[in-house]
Amino acid sequence: MRRCLVHKNHPHPCPLPAYRERVKELLRASIKILLFVFVLRTLPVLAADLPRLAEQPIFDHGRVKPVDTFARENVRAITGHSTDALTRLVQWVENPQGARAEQALYVPVIALRERLGIASDHISADQLRGDDDFRIFSAEAIRRKAQDKDLSLTAIEQGAIDLRDRLEAFNELLSNAELRGIVGRWRSNQLPIGGTDASRMLRWEVFYNRVAPFEIACAVYLLALMVTIVRKDFGVVILTVAVLIHIAAIVLRCSITGWAPVTNIYETLVWVGLISSILSLGMYAVYRAQLIVITGAVIAAIATILASTIPPQFGSEIRAIPPVLRSNFWLSLHVLTIVSSYAAFAVGMAIGNVILGQYAKRSSPDRIAHNANLLDRAIQVGVVLVAAGTILGGLWADVSWGRFWGWDPKEVWALIILLTYLALLHARHARWLGSFGMAAGSVLAWTTVIMSWYGVNFLLGTGLHSYGFGSGGQTYVFAYLICQWIFVAVVWMIHRRNNKLAACLNRQPQLTTTN
Repeated sequence: MRRCLVHKNHPHPCPLPAYRERVKELLRASIKILLFVFVLRTLPVLAADLPRLAEQPIFDHGRVKPVDTFARENVRAITGHSTDALTRLVQWVENPQGARAEQALYVPVIALRERLGIASDHISADQLRGDDDFRIFSAEAIRRKAQDKDLSLTAIEQGAIDLRDRLEAFNELLSNAELRGIVGRWRSNQLPIGGTDASRMLRWEVFYNRVAPFEIACAVYLLALMVTIVRKDFGVVILTVAVLIHIAAIVLRCSITGWAPVTNIYETLVWVGLISSILSLGMYAVYRAQLIVITGAVIAAIATILASTIPPQFGSEIRAIPPVLRSNFWLSLHVLTIVSSYAAFAVGMAIGNVILGQYAKRSSPDRIAHNANLLDRAIQVGVVLVAAGTILGGLWADVSWGRFWGWDPKEVWALIILLTYLALLHARHARWLGSFGMAAGSVLAWTTVIMSWYGVNFLLGTGLHSYGFGSGGQTYVFAYLICQWIFVAVVWMIHRRNNKLAACLNRQPQLTTTN
């Protein structure tokens, strides 16, 4: 019998082989769970009725993609979902008249449904073709938007424009000669048997589409979070398995796309999730803190959930990238480093929220001090990464645009992040801020990361980084930030009240002695 090396402070000795057996049992159980999930996700791939058709190449949106991807993207854009996309696409191509009569076009805006006189959230192309009121109304909305691009349309006007776009995309799909030829050759069993590198990559893309590895990683992250709350050591093992799945998913996507996973908001989300979990495992190896494992699992789970729920146009669909992003050396060095700093700051933000909660509950000073040390380390990692990423970004700008620094909004906000967190670290080590100030500062400073990550692309929409611009999500982002600021303010008031109460209690014995 030997004293347990894992639980060094445990009062009773425990056999190390028994502990190892428990870990092995957990690993076996985790592998069984993963295999079960993997089989569930891959059975549809193996049992598909249209495997050879799914892997056939078709040119669309600037790149060659498998018909399976083409079907998913187009059916989702038209109907609002991609369930049985390939089967449905074949039915549309082989029976265009029936397709136009089918209620396939998605109408999400309730007011537009009422104007169209439909009860469901879908309408057929034939119905729209005979609706003169819709044709005139949508044309007027398009004309007004073309005259003033900054004009804010009403929900029904924007919905009409979107519905008209779906109708045009549907008609183009039904008249796609290349697609009809592929389906015809498939029906006559004349499709070529792929054996080239390109055909193998198309096959991998079909596999990626149907297995959805990032969703599997998300599920395992959530499992790791729940297990860690009960058993820290077991949770670490499951988090490690989730990280391995996440790495495999990113490697698979990079093999398909040919570039690093940082060209849009979707890819940066999955990258931040991976780096935050890796950073948490690294910090756990040093500090053995349960909080850091929970933090890594939470950030990774939230990142992968957001990636799977945001609209496809934010990057989940693989599209051709602008020429400026095809410099893989600088793209990998600069953007990966900058986005990795976001992950470190996200871990710091999460720890900061925990510390604020501990102040609100008046937890022990020792626990708060220990967590504040974890927060300090996470921010230090983030500062090193954002500083390196900003310098590398200047080198990339010199190669791509002929100047090292140009005060572009993205460059400015990267500098703001660096200066903000440097000021926070300086105030901490100069003892101007205690644990509470450091925690509150880490949460508030996260706003600068959100502004650089999301705000420059989705709110400002100006500068040389135009390849990352988009729109949407402002309500959710602002609501989150407001909730964070309110939380900091409320905890500050609680902390201030507790300090005043403690000061009064400390003075009370002196008053009694004087009397």
